Amino acid sequence: MKVKQTAAAILLGLGVGFLLSLYLMRDTEVKDVRRDMAATAVDLTQRLASAPHASALELDVMLAEARRTSKRPVAWMQLREGNNAVVAQTGLEVRPAFTLKYVKARHASRKAAVKIVQRAEGRVMVEAFPVRVGTGAGNVRIQKAGLRKSAAVANAVLEIAVYLDGGK
Repeated sequence: MKVKQTAAAILLGLGVGFLLSLYLMRDTEVKDVRRDMAATAVDLTQRLASAPHASALELDVMLAEARRTSKRPVAWMQLREGNNAVVAQTGLEVRPAFTLKYVKARHASRKAAVKIVQRAEGRVMVEAFPVRVGTGAGNVRIQKAGLRKSAAVANAVLEIAVYLDGGK
């Protein structure tokens, strides 16, 4: 009888350990994806800053290039003004996942605006980065989550969505 109880306890411990390892592996995957998305956002922001008076077509080309060179398969990227008007876009044409007001509120409370969306093509992780768009359409600066005070208030959103299941 004691052998059965010991075996059951061992199996239960192994099962819990296995489930815990799956959870931690999933959490690590999400962190890796978000890190790569942030790197893409920073790279794109630097490209945009180097062309402060870029036209809408040039901005679309910059987003397309950032999508092509991203470490992850990108479903779409959008640069939107505060009124949700799309300034530039690449990839799937979709409705915005977040409003500027929501993104600013999340970042003010030191939280990212991120969610996973189920699409016909598979799961997609979407993250929105508040950015400052200056007088030139391409004069953009990304703002990090958690910054309470900044020299420039975010007035636009850079939304990046990547496929989690391999994508297209």
